[in-house]
Amino acid sequence: KKELSFKIYYSTFVLAILVIGLHSSFVGFLDPNLGGYSFSLTFHRVFLTIGDAAVPTFFVISGYLLFTRFMLKDYPKMLLKKVFSLVIPYFIWSVLGFLFIRIIFPLLNHESIELTFQSVSLDILLAKCCPHIWFVRTLMVFFIASPIL
Repeated sequence: KKELSFKIYYSTFVLAILVIGLHSSFVGFLDPNLGGYSFSLTFHRVFLTIGDAAVPTFFVISGYLLFTRFMLKDYPKMLLKKVFSLVIPYFIWSVLGFLFIRIIFPLLNHESIELTFQSVSLDILLAKCCPHIWFVRTLMVFFIASPIL
């Protein structure tokens, strides 16, 4: 429906602004002499509190759009699409992050590298070297569990 499409479009704009604000460090620009209870600190805390709702709301909207016409018979085909759009990029970024954080940077800094199979596996599976892709892992879990939910 066109009316619902406009509501989603405008709400995602507001949510995008909140996500940007949530990940921005703008407090120092508002008040360089940031005191304990200054206006900018209060503004930043309020903005962060409201911004915390942005990512979960994106998940709710995405889930609504993805599963409004969900049919269990289409699940395998949808799962295969998600392998290419979520799983493969997740592992590529996780492996790249692992290589840079655990191997390349220590070598450049002349540090010793101590790795075990378990530590490498967990670093890559949980993307410990790329914490910024946590939401992709969350989307994968939600998508796999979607027939149950």
